[in-house]
Amino acid sequence: NKHDRFNIVGFSVAVDAFAKELVDATEENRAEAEQFIKKLNASGGTNINEALETALAMKSDAKRPYVVVFMTDGLPTVGVTKVDAILENVAKINEAETRVFSFGVGYDVNTDLLDKLSEASRGMTQYVAPEESIEVKVSAFFAKIGDPVLSDVTLDYGKAGVYDVYPPHAVDLFAGGQMVLAGRYRAPGTYTLTVKGKGAHGEEVFEYPVKFDGAGGRTDFVGSVWAGRKISYLLGEVRLHGEKEELKNEIIALSKTYGIVTPYTSYLITESSPVVREMPATLRSEILPRAAEAGGARNYDLLYSGDEWKAESIDSASEATPTEAGRLKSLGYMGGGGDKDGEGKALAGKEAVDASTYYWDSTTTGVAEKGKLMRAASGRTFVKIEGVWIDDGITEALKTLKVKFGSKEYFEIHNASAALQDALKLGERIVIGVGKWRLVVGEEGFESDQAEDYAQFIKDISSK
Repeated sequence: NKHDRFNIVGFSVAVDAFAKELVDATEENRAEAEQFIKKLNASGGTNINEALETALAMKSDAKRPYVVVFMTDGLPTVGVTKVDAILENVAKINEAETRVFSFGVGYDVNTDLLDKLSEASRGMTQYVAPEESIEVKVSAFFAKIGDPVLSDVTLDYGKAGVYDVYPPHAVDLFAGGQMVLAGRYRAPGTYTLTVKGKGAHGEEVFEYPVKFDGAGGRTDFVGSVWAGRKISYLLGEVRLHGEKEELKNEIIALSKTYGIVTPYTSYLITESSPVVREMPATLRSEILPRAAEAGGARNYDLLYSGDEWKAESIDSASEATPTEAGRLKSLGYMGGGGDKDGEGKALAGKEAVDASTYYWDSTTTGVAEKGKLMRAASGRTFVKIEGVWIDDGITEALKTLKVKFGSKEYFEIHNASAALQDALKLGERIVIGVGKWRLVVGEEGFESDQAEDYAQFIKDISSK
């Protein structure tokens, strides 16, 4: 954009700026800047602290949007090198709340620094893996932010009593972009939503009538959107600031309630637990011998991996279960490669970069695994194992009734109980706990001598 201003700050052991201050984006200045870039050499250390201070100090016009695009392929090794000290220095000089958008190139970058830097300034971090094109990612980024429309956005929901909104802060708006927030409210009714922000000509104010009516139907999906975004936020808190028991418990509760798979979604199960009893024989026969080999262990970890659940036997004497190790690695903790802080968090390396990429992707889209392997239906949480949806709250002392999917009896059950209809929609193979009954939907129907049981089952679900 010819009306933009820019500057370039190169940094290694020392900091070298293209110009003393921001310059107009004329063809001549851009040509000179390209020559400046071509002469930059990677040598010695990486003075990240001074480079950030230099770039942030160049903002000169409070009325114009100003962003810093911070690109690095290394760790801070010169000058101030401690993450907390760098963040503190940036906070002091960035009183104008300039957005910092970070690009980490390769795996030898301090993800803790880049993520916290972006979070504190309400920016975003992107990572470029060795096999990826940095040109593609940077071009897409500049295409997105090239035409700012509204910055420092705030929203007022009137007297609707809105709370628990995620992401917690409204984002800056650019041409062609959108802002999606999900939250809860206490007072149904029609209220005025007021949107304020800084535009090209000063403060802009927009008002829209919004109906908060609590109606279901077409808006039922909103609850899952909200849960996905809240889980993303909580995972980010764990990722950036360390694991706390209350955060972990809330993630697990939301995950089970809304059927969303997270790095915390795993099951510690025993041989008598419903998941083992109900899992297909092929999977059960795979893990039971493995348990014997492990010295008779009778606990199993059902861990999400890729697009399937994997069961592993657990030695009760071990210090860390496969679940714990896998979960922490997926959150960027533990794992090989890279320096670690005092809490054992991997700061650099492929695992840390992968975890950070997952985090930043989920902040804009919410956790993306909903419904693949867990799903909430009919007031229950179901786990999908080898094609069978299993009610994870089912108990052992239940009477089994088998019903063939798509049969006359299947549709009679569907029509007799509105409470079970959502669960029956899950698929062709389902195990559901219904009162004193264990309903198994699949390829087989009940035997002729269970006709009375079927009649009693219909009576039981029809009376509810």
